[in-house]
Amino acid sequence: MLFALTRKLKAKIKEAGIAGTLKVVVATIKNRYPAYLRRKEGENFDRRFKTDTQFLKTEDEIFRPADPERYQYFRAYAPSSVSTGRNALLSLSAIPLEEFLFVDIGSGKGRVLLIASDFPFKKITGIEFIPHYHEIALRNIAIYRNDSQKCFSLESTCIDATLFPIPEEKIVFFLFNPFPAKLMSQFISATEESLERCPREILIIYVNPIHRHLMDRSKYFSLIKEEKGHGTCSAYCIYSSKQAAAAQLEERYIFGDSLFTVRQDREEARGEQNIELGVGKGQAQHVDANK
Repeated sequence: MLFALTRKLKAKIKEAGIAGTLKVVVATIKNRYPAYLRRKEGENFDRRFKTDTQFLKTEDEIFRPADPERYQYFRAYAPSSVSTGRNALLSLSAIPLEEFLFVDIGSGKGRVLLIASDFPFKKITGIEFIPHYHEIALRNIAIYRNDSQKCFSLESTCIDATLFPIPEEKIVFFLFNPFPAKLMSQFISATEESLERCPREILIIYVNPIHRHLMDRSKYFSLIKEEKGHGTCSAYCIYSSKQAAAAQLEERYIFGDSLFTVRQDREEARGEQNIELGVGKGQAQHVDANK
């Protein structure tokens, strides 16, 4: 192996010179080092907790779907890096996570489910449609023990993500680029329809956001955080449902004998504004909606 590497290096120096070869070497190290760090992070995670969350090429080739219709949407198993998952969740520290479900779409062997359990979510669910990875996730959930764990209600569900019934509760979705554009559009539409039926706060953590343009043009979600990271696999965006943002902007005014509530709600997304008139007493003053 060393002989082959030396031969390639000599050939490159002959082709591009020493300076050109150094540029290639530096670029190669720069491109591959983040992947190396992610792999070592994963190995350390599994060693510490005796879990199995790493990518194995042999597994990927054996357990990919045989059905051609499903295969065209198949994404090779690639676990999120430990640090990216944790950093994305830490950025939600100001949110009362105990009120939220956590749902990982395309959860694989469950690494992100385990990371999320260090946060006080109401419940944690993984959605994985390859039975082999789902079974490993169940074993990992049973094995995982961490003194910092705050959520103990974890589950992995073996189901096609496009068929997953979205719970009518507050949710943090985690997506590590699980879909091609067509299925990403379907997921966004299903989430928007769920918000229409039951307005509430939904957050979407989108790692390696290749199809973020589909999220950016949604009338129901706003970008609240963007992290470029070191390479695509550590880049992520976080979106929040506009209904939630609008609810936080609600203001109430008492004026004379009338209480006016000016609310930016779902209709404002269509360019409309609702003004609700109620009854109240007192002098003109501003009332904090959070009280």
